[in-house]
Order: sequence, then C-alpha cells, then structure tokens
Amino acid sequence: MRDTYFKIYPWINNFKCLEIAPLNRPLLPKGHPNSRYLDLFSADELKAHFLNDPNIINDDIVDVHYIHKGQPYKELVCGEVFKLIIASHVIEHVPNLINWLNDIESILDDNGILQLAIPDKRYCFDFRRRLTDISDVMGAYLENREKPAPGIVYEHFLYVPNDICNDPVKHHNGEVSQEFNITKQYHDVALHFAKESLHKYIDTHCWVWTPESFIKIMSILYDNNLIKLKVVEEETVLTKVNTYEFYITMKK
Repeated sequence: MRDTYFKIYPWINNFKCLEIAPLNRPLLPKGHPNSRYLDLFSADELKAHFLNDPNIINDDIVDVHYIHKGQPYKELVCGEVFKLIIASHVIEHVPNLINWLNDIESILDDNGILQLAIPDKRYCFDFRRRLTDISDVMGAYLENREKPAPGIVYEHFLYVPNDICNDPVKHHNGEVSQEFNITKQYHDVALHFAKESLHKYIDTHCWVWTPESFIKIMSILYDNNLIKLKVVEEETVLTKVNTYEFYITMKK
C-alpha cells in the first residue's frame, strides 16, 4: 500500500526531497542525489542505540543529512526547500502539532506536498485512548510545548500496557475486548512515567486519530489561519481492511 500511495516519482528525479525519521526503512531511495534525511540523531547514534534490537537491521539505517536539535527547520536546512516531504509515523509523536506543520511549510517549495502515514487508533495499541480534540492541539500550541505533556504520558502508559494487542487483523475482526479496568498497577506505572516527563523527554503518541478526526482538526487549523498546509482530500487514502494506518497528502 505504501509503495502505491507515496508519490516519489517524478519528484525525486527533478527536485530535492526530504524524509523525516526514516531510520532503516526509507521511502526515498538511499544514495539518490535528491534524497535527504532528517532525524533527531546522527546515523552513528542511531546505530549505537539500535545495536541489539532484532527488529532493526543496523546496516540499513540511513545516513542523516540534517540532525534536528530544536532549531527551526528552515535554519537547520540552511534555506533549502523541498518539493516533497515524507513523514511516516512521525506526526503523532511531535509535541506541538501546529509548530511542526508550520516548520514543514517553511521548507516546502511552492506547490510542494507533505505526505504522511498515520496510525488509526482503532486498529493499533492506541485503541483504548480518547480521540485528540482541537482543544488539545491548541493547548500544546499556546504552551509552546517542546515535549509530551505529563497528562499525555500518563494516558499512554495507563491505556497502552506492554501486553496490549497491536494486531490490526484482530481489531478489524472484532476479536479485541474493549473492556478495561484501571488497576493500581497500571495507575502506578502511568504515574511513574508522567512524573519522569516533568524533567525529561518521554516519547509517546501525543495525538490519537481516526482519518475523519484528523481531517476535521486540520480543516479547523487551516480555516483559522493557524497552518498553511491543507489536506488534499481526493488524495487521502483511508484505513484499509486489516491494516492500521491511513495516508494523508497536504499541500501549500
């Protein structure tokens, strides 16, 4: 599905293209003169971190061109612009959704596109979590949030225990129970990580969506001039049966 959705050609042959956090599975072709990769860490740092992870082939980790340490993207890439920017399972992790989308827009060329792969909460480990509301997005923006808020971290660790089902086929077939009791054990673990997040970065899904809820929130942000990227709904691909992600195209 990804190979048929992401429109890499003819962009890559004629323009510089950027992929954010591809790790070891880039969609942009490795070694192509127009491929660029952005991550929070260098390739060496990523290889060291995932050295003993059986799910990551170390030699497949890409060489990172831009290492993001909190500066605006425009400053990071030294004024370069891109016709195509790809982010697969990235947007749900960013603490400040509005700022991130505006950062993307600042390095996107005229008529350029942003393509996203996003988990559908109904068919992955987020299925017990509540949908993100526009008030959540605005709260992060007004706080100028730079890391996941303690409440979000608490919610994640409360409703996403280690043994939770992440099999989209079982979710689509209705084989996963929706019943859930908040035990003291779950509460204690969630509270522990929420307290830790007060002074350190705890990575989690900051935003939880279905395709419909994502498009609705993006429309509100665009219509109120908070972002300059608009969902191209005719190019959106909704979550297919027995899969757990949907695909969104946004355009300047």
